[in-house]
Amino acid sequence: MTIQGDDGEVNISSDDETIEIESDDSKVTIGTGADLPDGFPGNVPVYPDMEIATSWKASDDEGKNSYSISATSDKSTDEIFNWYKDKLSGWDIEGEFTVKTDEGKTSNLTAKDGTYVVNMMVMETEDEGTVVVQNVMEE
Repeated sequence: MTIQGDDGEVNISSDDETIEIESDDSKVTIGTGADLPDGFPGNVPVYPDMEIATSWKASDDEGKNSYSISATSDKSTDEIFNWYKDKLSGWDIEGEFTVKTDEGKTSNLTAKDGTYVVNMMVMETEDEGTVVVQNVMEE
């Protein structure tokens, strides 16, 4: 389906597992087994043992790209967070913290390499296992 608006058009497509919404400067994929967004930077680590549920790419007015993925894994929050800390160890770590509550643990890490800013959030959940949200923005 294509929707035409004053600022351009939006294309919406789906199959049995995913829905894609795409405009001139962004694309969102939602569903089981979504892939990394087109153009996702190759030097940004992505935990290998997780299933991507949503992904998107957007461009701002200056042409800088942003990417986001949300995924789930049956691995522990600590295992995934420590994997990211190891893979981003050569980057400038801007911030890192972990919050523990009765409902679980959430760990967050922000790192820069001069080209990209990566923000990671790894959360324990009762229903979905471990949820990983990874945002990448061009500096």
